[in-house]
Amino acid sequence: LVAKRRAAARYNREKPGGNATAEKGPWKLAFGIDVGSVLRFATNREVRKRVLTAVVAKASSGKNDNRKVAFEMLRKRQQVARFLGFQNYTALSLSTKMARRPEIS
Repeated sequence: LVAKRRAAARYNREKPGGNATAEKGPWKLAFGIDVGSVLRFATNREVRKRVLTAVVAKASSGKNDNRKVAFEMLRKRQQVARFLGFQNYTALSLSTKMARRPEIS
């Protein structure tokens, strides 16, 4: 964990005005690092919350927003399922699997 703090502090210092230390931060995290370690070992609940929120939202906002693509994929799956005679994509997907009905028993 200390090595990760050092790396995060180093990343902060490379930016203009960055003055982080491994002991006191502030730490800047890039999403290429092991975010799981931060979520597991960070003692500050607010830090964990901010990291998790950023990770979850990274593909649904700004230039990386892919919600339109995801919704279009869902729409196309539904079209294919109906074309093949299934009520929905779940029924189509389950047709080749052990479960035979999408309902929960």
